[in-house]
Order: sequence, then C-alpha cells, then structure tokens
Amino acid sequence: MMITIIFSTVGSVEEAKRIGRYLVKHKLVACVNIIPMIHSIYRWNGKMEEGQESILLAKTTEALIEKTIKTIKDNHSYEVPDIITLSVTSGLESYLKYIMKETQ
Repeated sequence: MMITIIFSTVGSVEEAKRIGRYLVKHKLVACVNIIPMIHSIYRWNGKMEEGQESILLAKTTEALIEKTIKTIKDNHSYEVPDIITLSVTSGLESYLKYIMKETQ
C-alpha cells in the first residue's frame, strides 16, 4: 500500500481551504491538513522575496498522485506552485487503510 503526502504552499488559508475541500469532495485525497501561516523566504525571477503563506498537506494514494497534482495546479493562484510529494514508508496501519478506503 503506497501512501503519499502532497505538500503545497498557497497564498492564503482561504485558498488552502478551497483547494482542500475540492480534493476531499472528489475523493482525490482522504484528508487535508492546513498550516495557516508560515513565513517564506525564496528567490523568484532572480530576486530575493519574503511573504506569508499557508501549507496544504494532502494524504492520498500513489495511484492518485498525478491527478491530485494536476488538480492542485489548476486551482492554484501561483504561476509556478510549490507542489511536491513525500512517500510514506510506514504509519499506523488503520490510518493508512483509512486513506486507501476514502480515495477509492
């Protein structure tokens, strides 16, 4: 059973909620966690930037990674959204089964 966490920074809590609700409603992910405020420092177009963002953490299966990434990208406000996947190597088996069940 291959479970993945998809990590994405977004411009606001509202954007994270909108994307998260869509992902859960359409069974692309079992759960979305939102970390409401982080301070990001990054380089964009050759310039150092800083700003407030939120983090969206979405739990899904390996089979739904590409569709979930596309959905996040299509609903994201950034020109080049930060979307990365983190493979889950272990965890509470009953929770991993819950993710599998909720994304079928």
